[in-house]
Amino acid sequence: MIKKRVIAVLTAFAMSFGAIQTLNLSPAVPAAAEEQKTMNATSTEDAKPAYTLGDVDNNGIIDAVDASKVLSYYAKISTKNDGGFTEAQKLAANYNHDGQIDAVDASKILAYYAYMSTHSDTGNSGDTGNSGDTGNSGDTGNSGDTGNSGDTGNSGDTGNSGDTGNSDDTGNSGDTGNSGDTGNSGDTGNSGDNGNSGDTGDITGALGYLTPQDFGADGDLDISGETVEYLSPLDYGAVGDGVNDDTLAFRKLFKAAYDAGPSSKTWKHTRGIYIPSGKYLISDTIVDDQLGVNAAMFEVRGDGRESTTIKFTGDVLFDNQMVFGFTTFTGIEFEGNNKNTIMNIKDNGFGVQRLQFNSCSFQHCHKILNSLSSDVMLSEITFAFCKISNCGTAEVPCQLFVLNCSQSVNWRFIYTDIESFRGDAFYYSRGANVCLIGGSIIPLSGNVFFFDFPSSDQANSSGESNSPQALCIASRFEIRGTSTLIKTTALKRNSAKASFKSCNLGSASNTSPNFLVINGGLNLLFENCYEVRHIIVSGDFSANGYITPQIKFVDCSDVNVDYLVENAKVKNALSGLGMNNLHIIVDDKFDFYLRDNKAADPNDTRENYFHTVSDLHECRQPLKLDESDLVHVANGASVSAKPYGFVKYVEITVPSNEIYGDKYPVTLTLYDREKQLGEPITITCGSSHIYKVEVNDYVEELRAVFTHSLTTEPRISMNIEIVKL
Repeated sequence: MIKKRVIAVLTAFAMSFGAIQTLNLSPAVPAAAEEQKTMNATSTEDAKPAYTLGDVDNNGIIDAVDASKVLSYYAKISTKNDGGFTEAQKLAANYNHDGQIDAVDASKILAYYAYMSTHSDTGNSGDTGNSGDTGNSGDTGNSGDTGNSGDTGNSGDTGNSGDTGNSDDTGNSGDTGNSGDTGNSGDTGNSGDNGNSGDTGDITGALGYLTPQDFGADGDLDISGETVEYLSPLDYGAVGDGVNDDTLAFRKLFKAAYDAGPSSKTWKHTRGIYIPSGKYLISDTIVDDQLGVNAAMFEVRGDGRESTTIKFTGDVLFDNQMVFGFTTFTGIEFEGNNKNTIMNIKDNGFGVQRLQFNSCSFQHCHKILNSLSSDVMLSEITFAFCKISNCGTAEVPCQLFVLNCSQSVNWRFIYTDIESFRGDAFYYSRGANVCLIGGSIIPLSGNVFFFDFPSSDQANSSGESNSPQALCIASRFEIRGTSTLIKTTALKRNSAKASFKSCNLGSASNTSPNFLVINGGLNLLFENCYEVRHIIVSGDFSANGYITPQIKFVDCSDVNVDYLVENAKVKNALSGLGMNNLHIIVDDKFDFYLRDNKAADPNDTRENYFHTVSDLHECRQPLKLDESDLVHVANGASVSAKPYGFVKYVEITVPSNEIYGDKYPVTLTLYDREKQLGEPITITCGSSHIYKVEVNDYVEELRAVFTHSLTTEPRISMNIEIVKL
């Protein structure tokens, strides 16, 4: 037997779709409010700009938006781009005062927000630990609504024991407290600025494990007079040389771990499993319903994903039919043959919840998690700091995560990379939701998210709350070759939702003509994203009734609307207002419907957008004049823009200019291509003026032309806005 190292795996950041669920915060968090007051009080004395610690957008509220902005800033400066923060924003964002703005600061801000959202009435502060409604003090960790006492850590299934509960301002790394059943969160328990990348050689130090030496020279951990030990495959005949077949040894190992656990009426804790360094050849299923294991909670760890490898050559490694759940795998590499499946989840009437893979890697897998039934419970799945790569081939495309059940909810992928795959990363055929935080996603072919619903009834099969959703925060995407970010089939309701916040869409390296393939209902949001210049949308809406898919851009500074419209390849059959068209919204600048006019009328000479004022909001589109605030008004100079909609009027604002005054009048004439719009106006700048030119018509391309007979060409400030419906 190999003596057990007590594991305090610090995963978390458990956030899903705008809400932080069951997130218990460090007892030190309330003290942050006092710290913010100090920052406001002392900032003037130190000659620094006024700021509130954590309130990055300076709106008086510390929330997830502030954390998202910090992650976006960190992502930008990490790629040598300008983060775009003012000095006050930098001071507010540097939550831990280490002079660096990174994911640790975002984690702390998010934790503070969650704490204040759920514990504002508890009145705990200082060193007092919070626990539901009771509020424990001392060194007590968090534990739902029960409250721990003494020196206990976090409860749940993988909570930490000993003195590892959060207290004062230290706790475990990041001050982010606890998250769900995974113990303390933060950036996986590492101190300093670097989260655990999963590539460290010493997994004990990297993941914050307690070593046997912490409990005595002999390495034994004595609890109630019993010594807790791991079981090893070597004890059951495994060789680990990559040549000899170790399947039988692993089956004996998992059965022995199950049998050695305490008896239970429902889920059963097992003896821990430790797989030493080596390559273990497995040719068949090692855990299934024939093994005599029922509702087990395994804890399996290796010596690191580059040291402990399970080389699988069979069909299904874990055939999970009410066999196990609440199970953690740490520090293991799973190597397949591009045809096999790591885990099947079958209909079992009981459900499989809270599977966790920490610092694991997956290579050459056809499927990693494959749900086979619409009735199975498959929720709270976490992949933290994992690496998934080189999966699928052109002949056998992968489907890494198959979500074919009504309860695939709260899947979390935390700083997990999914790279160089051919096939589908996330294949939805039922209502499910997935959240990605950080990580790089790089398909070579296939789809990142595929919403495949041949029947509209399947979309919300377990209610609207379980409609198909995807949320990505601070992730990086490279959509290479002919691959697709999102693809939908003929979904006849706008139930599918996807949101990308503070993400890098990698358009500089995008060569795919299929960036978005929308063949059915979809609500798509890009918020505070960058590298979104080269987005191509294609799809066929003609068979989908009266649906209106929507793409909305919010605070995406480099979105190129002209490129999106000119390169769109959409097909729609209906010509009514808002029917069978793609709704495009860009901040308060653009609001229009996109369609293929040629498909409806071969003689239609209009651009690829639909002329309508139905259900649209007033927009104000600025006309870009110059790179600077001063406009060089040369005789005959012109600027132009495509409004993509019904133009009510054009508003020209000219501030006063003492240099030119009224002595240098300039004539401004507006055109829709060659057609003049309204009467010319004469602009002077002796005093501030606002000019308005009524249009009240659809405009394909608006041009503003300046003319004058002056010997001097004025350089004046000016702002021109196209006001539209």
